[in-house]
Amino acid sequence: MPNHLSGPSGRLDQERNLTTNDTDPQRPQPDQRHHVGGLEADDRAGTFVPHSLPETLADLGEIRMNYATTGPANLPALLLIPSQTESWWGYEQAMARLAEHFQVYAVDLRGQGRSTWAPGRYTLDLMGNDLVRFIDLVIARPTIVSGLSSGGVLSAWLSAYAKPGQVRGAVWEDPPLFASELHPACGPSIGQGMDQVLTLWSTWLGDQWSVGDWAGVQAAARQQIPAWLGAGLQAMAIRAPDSDGAAQQPPPSGIPQNLKEYDPEWARAFSTGSASASCDHARMLPWTHQRAEPPVYGPDYDLLGRLLSLPIAAGAVSESGSFAGGIDAWVASEFRRAGFNADEVWPRATRPRVLPRDLVVLLDKLPAAPRAELSKRLANLPAVAPVDARVLGRAYEKQVDVVIARWDRGPELLVSTKAQLSSFGKNLPNRFEEAYGDAGNLRGRYPLAAVGYFFVQRATITTAEPDAFERSVDMIRKLRDTGDANGYTATALLLVDWDTGNCSPTVTAQPDLVPEDVQPAQFFTRLIDRILTVTPVAYHVAVRERREHRDIPVTEADSGGEPPGAAL
Repeated sequence: MPNHLSGPSGRLDQERNLTTNDTDPQRPQPDQRHHVGGLEADDRAGTFVPHSLPETLADLGEIRMNYATTGPANLPALLLIPSQTESWWGYEQAMARLAEHFQVYAVDLRGQGRSTWAPGRYTLDLMGNDLVRFIDLVIARPTIVSGLSSGGVLSAWLSAYAKPGQVRGAVWEDPPLFASELHPACGPSIGQGMDQVLTLWSTWLGDQWSVGDWAGVQAAARQQIPAWLGAGLQAMAIRAPDSDGAAQQPPPSGIPQNLKEYDPEWARAFSTGSASASCDHARMLPWTHQRAEPPVYGPDYDLLGRLLSLPIAAGAVSESGSFAGGIDAWVASEFRRAGFNADEVWPRATRPRVLPRDLVVLLDKLPAAPRAELSKRLANLPAVAPVDARVLGRAYEKQVDVVIARWDRGPELLVSTKAQLSSFGKNLPNRFEEAYGDAGNLRGRYPLAAVGYFFVQRATITTAEPDAFERSVDMIRKLRDTGDANGYTATALLLVDWDTGNCSPTVTAQPDLVPEDVQPAQFFTRLIDRILTVTPVAYHVAVRERREHRDIPVTEADSGGEPPGAAL
C-alpha cells in the first residue's frame, strides 16, 4: 500500500476567495475547528449555490469530506467519485434514478466543492486513502465504487489498494490511466494530452485561486488551446443545477460554477506529475497487454521489498521465520491484487491468517457484540483457525504456504515457498528431491488445482556460487509438469539483496537477474490462468475482468448463501 505521510501546509487569507453572498440554507455547518494547513468551506462561503439534496461534512482526520446521499439504506451502497474539476453535484441529476437501486453517496474530493482544500497535498494516494476512510466511517459496509475521469483513476486505486472487503465492485468511467502520468509505462503522457489546459488553469487562476484572472484564462485559451480541444471542453462544460436539480445556464463569459469550487492546484499537481508520482499506474494495474499477445501479470516488487526489509532490519536473517512469512504474505497479496476474494486467500491480510471463508461470512453478518466475542474465541481454537494451512495430499499431509480454498470448491491454489540465503550449492539436491515429491503428493489428490513452487535466493549467489545459480535455474525448470501430472503447474526463481553495511537495510527484488521463463511474472500468470481455465466463467469474475480489462456481463456464482451485505 502506498505511504501517506502527513505534514502542515500554509493557510490562505479569506480575501483570496471568490465572493458572492451565500444564500444556501442547506450549507453544512462544520465546527469552528480548522484542520492544520487546510482551507475549509467556511473560508470561501460565498462560492457555493443551493442544491436539491442536503450536504454533510465528514471529518476524516486530515480533511473534511463533503457528500450528499440518497436512497434506502437496505439497498447496496454505491460511491460516486467525480472528475477533476467537478463537485458531487455533477451526479445530482442521475442520483434520483440510481437511488431506485442503490443507497447512493456522491463526494467532493479534497480540493473540490465544500471539502477541504489542502495546499501541497494533492496526490492519488492521499485522495484514495480519504475514500478508504470515508467508506469506513460513513458508508460502513462493502460498497460499489464508480468514478469518472480522474475519479475513474481513483476507482482503479480503490480496486487495487482499498482494505480487504471494502469494495464489492468498481466502475472505471473514461479513466486517463497512463495518460495522466508524466512518464507512463505505455501510451501518451499527460504532456501530450490535457497538460495545456491544466497549465492554463494553474497559471491564470493560481493555487487556491490566488491569481483568479478568468479574463486571462479566456485570452490565453484562444492563443494556446487548439480549436478542436476548446470545442470539446465547451461541450463538456458543467452547469450548476438549480435547487430543483435542473441545470442552470450562466452567460458564456461567466466562470463555470464547477471551476469556482475547484482548487487549481489540482491542475498543477497533475501537470507536473506530483499527483501520480507515488502511484505508478502499471503497478496499480497488475496485467500488461501487448498486441497479439496474451496478458502477463506484473507483480508489485516494491511491496515485497518492504515486507522483507522488516526482518532484515530486525536482524532476523533466516530462511524461515519472519523472512519466510514475508514471502508468503507477498505471494498471497498478489493473488488478492489479481482480484481473488480476500477471505479465500490464505494467509489472510489480518489475523487469524487461516480462517474458512464461511466463518468470515458468518462473522460479517453477526451484530457487533457477538462478532467481537466470537472473533476473540477463534484465536484459541486452532482446529478452526489454525496458524498455517495443512492439506492432505495423496500420501501424506503437507503444510502449504499460500492457499485459495473453499469447502464447496476444494483447494484451487496450493503454493509452496522456499528461501535460500547462503550455502547455495550444498542444499540444492535435497530441495529438488523434497519439492518434486511434494508436487506429486498434492497433484495426486487435487489434479485440477493450480500447484506452484516459489524459490527465493539472495542475489549474491550469482557471484559467490555461479555454478549453484545455474543449477538453481535448471532445477526450477525441471520441477514443472511436462505432461505426466507429477510436476508443478508453475515455478519461479527470484533473487533479492540488501546492503549488509546499512543499519536500516532495504531489500530489493531483482527479477531481471534470472531468465524470463523462470521470473515471477510468468509464475503468477500461469497459476491464475490455470485457475480460470478449470472453473466456469461465473467463478472469479473480478479476476477475469482485471485480466481482460473489460466488463463481463456475468453475475458471480456464490453458493455461500445471501449476497454480501445482507443482514441476518
